[in-house]
Parts: sequence; structure tokens; C-alpha cells
Amino acid sequence: MVKLKELSAEKIKEMSLIDLCFAYMVEEGIEKLNIYDFLDYIKPLRNVDEEEFTAQAAYFYTDLNLDGRFVCVEDGSWKLRDSLFVEDIKNFVEPSVQKFEIDEEDMDELGDEDQDDIHDAVDDLIEDEDMEESEDVYDFDNDGIVSKFNISAEEEEF
Repeated sequence: MVKLKELSAEKIKEMSLIDLCFAYMVEEGIEKLNIYDFLDYIKPLRNVDEEEFTAQAAYFYTDLNLDGRFVCVEDGSWKLRDSLFVEDIKNFVEPSVQKFEIDEEDMDELGDEDQDDIHDAVDDLIEDEDMEESEDVYDFDNDGIVSKFNISAEEEEF
């Protein structure tokens, strides 16, 4: 394991912030990391101008989310995945899902046509949400070749 205190300024400048963060947490025995504290610690060691450091720091949060060695905990701090139990990781990582229950008595009071209208409205909302997330649509032509096209509000006449 690389010790930050033993590295030259040039080597620290070459390393990614995510690798420096991992080394910092292991070396210092930090259980829970506030990313701003880490950035304040590493900034003087990097010896880069303010603009370059700001650009690197902007990508640092994305790297933390994508790197498998870190887990974001409830208060916005970060822990090393290796220091957590599997159940703890599940609690931190699993997204909270809101569940809606429809009272069966209420559904029984509605007629079949009203129930169908409710289901159609929900399906329309889900479809609209899916289309908003991605304007790119993939389609198969008759030969089984995937093509990509953008949906536009206006259709062109041929």
C-alpha cells in the first residue's frame, strides 16, 4: 500500500483523487469521510492551480459513486466498503421505494370501466416518464438490424 507521506509531490499530482482518497482513508484509519475535509487535506499536496483543482474535484464525487471501494452513508459521508458488513451495505445502497397500496374495498366500489380508466391513466404516466428519460429510441427494421432515431414532435412528410 502506498503511503501518502512517502510520495513525492509529482507522484501525488499524477495520482487520481479517488486513489489518493482510498490511500488517505486506509493510512489514517478513517472510518467515515467527509469529502470536503479530504479535499482540504489533499489540495496543498497536489500543488496545482485553483482552476485545475476545481475541475478535478468536480469529477471526484462522480468517481466516488462509481468506484466500488466506497459506500455513501446516511449523512453524506463515505465509508470503505471493506469495513462494512453486507447487511449494512444493503441498507445504505438499496434505494428507498415508495409503495402505494390500493384498498380492495375502494376498488370493489368502482365499476370495471372505472378500474380500467385508472389502470390506463397509470400506464400513460409510466410511459410518459419513460419517454422523458430517454429521447433516443431503438427500433428493429425488417432485417433485424437495430437503428437509432430521435422522436420529434413534428413528423416529416415524404
